[in-house]
Amino acid sequence: MRIMIGIFILTAVTACGAVPPFSGTGAEAAAGYRYLELLLEDRFEGAGDWRSYSRGSDLFLGVKDGAYHIDFSGRQYVWTQGERQFGDVVIEAEATQLSDYDHNAFGLACRLDPANRGRGYYFLISGDGYASIRWGDGRSLAALVEAM
Repeated sequence: MRIMIGIFILTAVTACGAVPPFSGTGAEAAAGYRYLELLLEDRFEGAGDWRSYSRGSDLFLGVKDGAYHIDFSGRQYVWTQGERQFGDVVIEAEATQLSDYDHNAFGLACRLDPANRGRGYYFLISGDGYASIRWGDGRSLAALVEAM
Protein backbone atom coordinates (compact mmCIF):
# COMPACT_ATOMS: atom_id res chain seq x y z
CA MET A 1 0.00 0.00 0.00
CA ARG A 2 1.41 3.37 -0.96
CA ILE A 3 2.13 5.82 1.83
CA MET A 4 2.38 9.47 0.97
CA ILE A 5 3.03 12.01 3.63
CA GLY A 6 3.07 15.67 2.69
CA ILE A 7 4.64 18.56 4.48
CA PHE A 8 6.76 15.93 6.15
CA ILE A 9 9.72 17.05 8.08
CA LEU A 10 12.33 14.95 9.71
CA THR A 11 14.53 17.74 10.82
CA ALA A 12 18.03 16.80 11.80
CA VAL A 13 19.75 18.78 14.45
CA THR A 14 22.86 17.95 16.33
CA ALA A 15 21.24 18.63 19.69
CA CYS A 16 17.75 19.22 21.00
CA GLY A 17 18.43 20.77 24.34
CA ALA A 18 16.28 22.20 27.04
CA VAL A 19 14.62 25.52 26.48
CA PRO A 20 16.54 28.25 28.33
CA PRO A 21 14.66 29.85 31.20
CA PHE A 22 12.54 32.73 29.97
CA SER A 23 13.35 35.89 31.84
CA GLY A 24 11.17 38.14 29.72
CA THR A 25 14.28 39.96 28.54
CA GLY A 26 15.27 37.75 25.60
CA ALA A 27 17.76 35.53 27.44
CA GLU A 28 20.68 34.44 25.27
CA ALA A 29 21.10 30.77 24.45
CA ALA A 30 24.55 29.18 24.58
CA ALA A 31 24.97 29.46 20.79
CA GLY A 32 24.29 33.20 20.84
CA TYR A 33 20.69 33.00 19.62
CA ARG A 34 17.97 34.72 21.54
CA TYR A 35 15.13 32.78 23.10
CA LEU A 36 12.10 32.75 20.79
CA GLU A 37 14.25 33.85 17.82
CA LEU A 38 13.24 32.04 14.62
CA LEU A 39 16.29 30.19 13.26
CA LEU A 40 14.69 28.47 10.27
CA GLU A 41 11.38 28.54 8.48
CA ASP A 42 11.13 26.60 5.26
CA ARG A 43 8.22 26.92 2.84
CA PHE A 44 9.71 24.24 0.56
CA GLU A 45 9.66 26.42 -2.54
CA GLY A 46 12.78 24.63 -3.82
CA ALA A 47 15.06 21.76 -2.85
CA GLY A 48 17.30 24.07 -0.81
CA ASP A 49 19.06 22.28 2.01
CA TRP A 50 16.86 19.15 1.95
CA ARG A 51 18.09 15.84 0.60
CA SER A 52 16.30 14.24 -2.32
CA TYR A 53 16.32 10.55 -3.18
CA SER A 54 14.33 8.16 -5.31
CA ARG A 55 14.50 4.41 -5.87
CA GLY A 56 12.39 3.26 -8.76
CA SER A 57 8.68 3.65 -8.19
CA ASP A 58 8.65 2.53 -4.53
CA LEU A 59 10.47 5.44 -2.82
CA PHE A 60 10.63 9.19 -3.30
CA LEU A 61 12.02 11.70 -0.80
CA GLY A 62 12.11 15.34 -1.77
CA VAL A 63 10.52 18.75 -2.21
CA LYS A 64 7.46 18.73 -4.46
CA ASP A 65 4.53 21.17 -4.79
CA GLY A 66 5.55 23.35 -1.82
CA ALA A 67 5.99 20.47 0.64
CA TYR A 68 8.52 17.83 1.59
CA HIS A 69 7.11 14.49 0.42
CA ILE A 70 7.93 10.97 1.37
CA ASP A 71 6.22 8.52 -0.94
CA PHE A 72 7.07 4.98 0.10
CA SER A 73 5.48 1.59 -0.50
CA GLY A 74 7.85 -0.59 1.56
CA ARG A 75 7.70 -2.03 5.06
CA GLN A 76 10.67 -0.32 6.73
CA TYR A 77 11.29 3.12 8.05
CA VAL A 78 12.92 5.84 5.99
CA TRP A 79 14.25 9.18 7.09
CA THR A 80 15.88 12.25 5.72
CA GLN A 81 17.54 15.26 7.19
CA GLY A 82 18.40 18.79 6.27
CA GLU A 83 21.95 19.95 5.73
CA ARG A 84 21.87 22.71 8.36
CA GLN A 85 22.52 21.83 11.99
CA PHE A 86 21.37 23.66 15.10
CA GLY A 87 21.88 23.11 18.81
CA ASP A 88 19.56 23.74 21.76
CA VAL A 89 16.39 24.36 19.81
CA VAL A 90 12.62 24.07 20.02
CA ILE A 91 11.22 22.43 16.89
CA GLU A 92 7.72 22.82 15.48
CA ALA A 93 6.41 21.26 12.29
CA GLU A 94 3.14 20.83 10.44
CA ALA A 95 2.49 17.46 8.81
CA THR A 96 -0.39 16.26 6.68
CA GLN A 97 -0.98 12.61 5.91
CA LEU A 98 -2.17 12.21 2.34
CA SER A 99 -2.68 8.44 2.43
CA ASP A 100 -5.75 6.53 3.59
CA TYR A 101 -3.39 4.00 5.18
CA ASP A 102 -3.00 5.00 8.84
CA HIS A 103 -0.64 2.30 10.20
CA ASN A 104 2.50 4.38 9.71
CA ALA A 105 4.66 6.85 11.57
CA PHE A 106 5.97 10.31 10.84
CA GLY A 107 7.45 13.12 12.86
CA LEU A 108 10.68 14.78 13.86
CA ALA A 109 14.15 13.59 14.74
CA CYS A 110 16.83 15.10 16.95
CA ARG A 111 20.52 14.50 17.40
CA LEU A 112 20.72 12.58 14.15
CA ASP A 113 24.14 11.45 13.02
CA PRO A 114 25.34 14.12 10.53
CA ALA A 115 26.60 11.30 8.25
CA ASN A 116 22.91 10.43 7.53
CA ARG A 117 23.08 6.98 9.11
CA GLY A 118 19.74 7.29 10.95
CA ARG A 119 21.17 7.20 14.48
CA GLY A 120 19.22 9.53 16.77
CA TYR A 121 15.99 10.23 18.62
CA TYR A 122 12.63 10.09 16.83
CA PHE A 123 9.41 11.74 18.00
CA LEU A 124 6.68 9.98 16.05
CA ILE A 125 2.94 10.04 15.54
CA SER A 126 0.89 7.66 13.41
CA GLY A 127 -2.10 8.27 11.19
CA ASP A 128 -4.32 6.54 13.74
CA GLY A 129 -3.25 8.89 16.55
CA TYR A 130 -0.60 6.95 18.47
CA ALA A 131 2.62 8.72 19.52
CA SER A 132 6.00 7.35 20.57
CA ILE A 133 9.56 8.44 21.36
CA ARG A 134 12.19 6.12 19.89
CA TRP A 135 15.92 5.64 19.42
CA GLY A 136 17.06 4.72 15.93
CA ASP A 137 20.32 2.99 15.08
CA GLY A 138 19.92 3.26 11.30
CA ARG A 139 18.30 -0.18 10.92
CA SER A 140 15.50 -0.21 13.49
CA LEU A 141 13.66 1.95 16.00
CA ALA A 142 13.53 0.96 19.67
CA ALA A 143 10.76 2.42 21.83
CA LEU A 144 11.95 4.65 24.68
CA VAL A 145 8.38 5.67 25.45
CA GLU A 146 5.76 3.19 24.28
CA ALA A 147 2.94 4.26 22.01
CA MET A 148 0.38 6.38 23.81
